[in-house]
Amino acid sequence: MTDPTSSPPPTLTVDGAPNFRDIGGYETADGRRVRRGRLFRSGMLVGVTDDGVATLADIGIRTVVDLRTQEEVDALGADRLPHDTSVVQIRIPSAGADPMVTEALRTGHFPYLPDLVSVNRAYITDDAAEFGELLTLLSDGANLPAIIHCLGGKDRPGVSTALLLTILGVPWPTVRDDYLLSNVHFANAGGDQPDTLNQAMEKSLGRAPNFGDEESKKEFFVLRPEYIDVVIDEITRDGRTFDDFVRDDLGLSDSTVTRLREEFLE
Repeated sequence: MTDPTSSPPPTLTVDGAPNFRDIGGYETADGRRVRRGRLFRSGMLVGVTDDGVATLADIGIRTVVDLRTQEEVDALGADRLPHDTSVVQIRIPSAGADPMVTEALRTGHFPYLPDLVSVNRAYITDDAAEFGELLTLLSDGANLPAIIHCLGGKDRPGVSTALLLTILGVPWPTVRDDYLLSNVHFANAGGDQPDTLNQAMEKSLGRAPNFGDEESKKEFFVLRPEYIDVVIDEITRDGRTFDDFVRDDLGLSDSTVTRLREEFLE
């Protein structure tokens, strides 16, 4: 589990939004800093309360990028947002876009733990175009401040944030710490954050999600360093550079990369 002191502390919470946090505050290798208040990552926003909606309005959220599949949206519902927020749907498969996931969303019974090494590797090999679409959208200041989210906010937003922070020049150990910070938000000792996700799922599904025994439930939410390290390992496999991946797989032009750095770096 990451040491939370090595990462910027949460700057605000949104009532009903699990694993919500600002990605700003990190220092780049050349001494610059990622701006706060430009991009937030979160779990699903279907359970956001009226107070939470007011908080999102107060921080001026313009765009929410929903990375859930249509099956997840159909099962769990639409986001609760300020009325003038633009919602963009970029469908990236969850931890295994297979019949078991669809059945789990239908029944509320999650019978297995996804292999997140394989899942995150597949995000790089199979879904780079979708992540490129997301990053292109974020390069336009008219879309900011923005939120990116999926169901729990740990996997798809975790990889998305890792790609963006690396483009911005944040060292990989810090990128890894940001990914693992979800463990703090979902730690049993933290209390309210896992309850927020479970309560939102219970409200949407009509029953409490069933993760099996307590140990399985705990393991379901735990992230490990190898889950995110496989991303950079796959990107740089066979001598490929990160810049090669950004250009050839994400499809980002030099001008788009420049705009991202202008928008997100102090």
